[in-house]
Amino acid sequence: MGVDQRPGTPQPLPDIRYRRDLSVFEPAVTELRSQFSDERIKFGSLASYHGNVPVVEVVTPFVFDRRQFPSKHRGLWLLHHFSGAGYSFGADPTDAFSPQWMEDFVDSNEAQVRDQLGNPEMSREEILDALSAGIGFKTRGFADLRKEWESRHR
Repeated sequence: MGVDQRPGTPQPLPDIRYRRDLSVFEPAVTELRSQFSDERIKFGSLASYHGNVPVVEVVTPFVFDRRQFPSKHRGLWLLHHFSGAGYSFGADPTDAFSPQWMEDFVDSNEAQVRDQLGNPEMSREEILDALSAGIGFKTRGFADLRKEWESRHR
C-alpha cells in the first residue's frame, strides 16, 4: 500500500523513535495550532519524553473542555498543562486531580464552571469528563481518571 500523493493529503511522518530530530513533527504542530486557534490555548515547543516519545505541551485554562483534543496527532502526543484556576478547591491540595478532588471541585463550583464552559445544561458527569480529559496520556474522561488513580494508589 503506497502513500497517497494527491496535493493537500497529509503524509505519514517518519518513525523517529530512535532519533532525536523532532523537526519532522513541526507540520503536525502547525496543523494543531490552526485547528485549535482559541487564544486561551497555548502550544509549547516540541520535546522528547523519556527519550523517545515526541510530545508537544498544550496549556489551557483549568476550566476548559479538553475532550476536543486528541491524545495523539500524527504520532505526536499532546501533554496537557493548566494555567491558574482562580477557584476554591475544597479538597486537600495535595490530592489535586484525584477523582475525589475533581468531584469536590465540580460540586463547589458547578454553576461557575458551566458558565465558563458555555453550556448551562451540562450534567455533572459531562463537566467531570470535560475537565479530566487529558490528565495523563490515557485519560479521555472521568472514568479513565478514576481507573488510572486507583491503579496507582492501591
